[in-house]
Amino acid sequence: MSEKCKRLCVSGLEFNYVDAGKGLPFILLHGLGGTLEQPVGLYGEPEKGIRFLSYDLRLHGNTVVCGTRQPFSIGQLADDLTTFMDELKIDRAVVGGISLGAAAAIGFALKHPERASALLILRPAVGCERGAANLRVYREIASFLGKEGPVRGLVDFTMTDTYRNLAAYEFANAYSCLKQFSVTNIAAAVERLTAVADGTAFDSFDRLAMLRIPVRVAATDNDSIHLISLAKKIAENIPCAVFTETVSKSISGEEHQKQMNGIIHEFLKTQILKELRTQKTK
Repeated sequence: MSEKCKRLCVSGLEFNYVDAGKGLPFILLHGLGGTLEQPVGLYGEPEKGIRFLSYDLRLHGNTVVCGTRQPFSIGQLADDLTTFMDELKIDRAVVGGISLGAAAAIGFALKHPERASALLILRPAVGCERGAANLRVYREIASFLGKEGPVRGLVDFTMTDTYRNLAAYEFANAYSCLKQFSVTNIAAAVERLTAVADGTAFDSFDRLAMLRIPVRVAATDNDSIHLISLAKKIAENIPCAVFTETVSKSISGEEHQKQMNGIIHEFLKTQILKELRTQKTK
């Protein structure tokens, strides 16, 4: 997909976004420290009958705060998605996300169940436990980045047991953690890292039972940040959820990408057929 990015300024936020194709709206959000290039790459070739949208989250990429600055939080990201859809006059959409994006998508679906026609949760990292052990690495990175800056902070982080363990067994996560130091706005990076480390996507697993929509959850084993146990528990607590395990990025990035792409397009085709059946009965 080679769509040019567009700009949308609303409610104090200037979104950098892509909007491609026609049909059922599908909004896919990126992970912590990433940009819309991540979901664009994962989506790959356009699906006929799908209007694909993605944007840089606040304090990420080329999305700019152009008004009163709101504190960064997962709840705020969910509200940003609502604002984005409102401005583009999208009443309902298939919503989804990767890691942090998945947390925002879950939060949105819980706040506005009537506006999420289906939900795609890819490699979730944030659950309902504040200060969860799997997210402590982000607080550690925030500390090095805030106190020592991106260069010295990165060097010192690579000396820690946390990084050495990741580098030995989960090089994809190790690489992702190192990328968190590749920033120009240190304050923004520290804020988002700390907020995610201390944040939650929902209040309790029991609350997920209110999601009465098609849900697909995908995760990998051998990942101490995006826990497969968390993904399975999320799926177990949503009545219409289906869980799929994929190859770890640390084993084969290419195969992981291929499998995730297949999951996305299979799920979307199912939702397109469902939408067509609904239209015929009206």
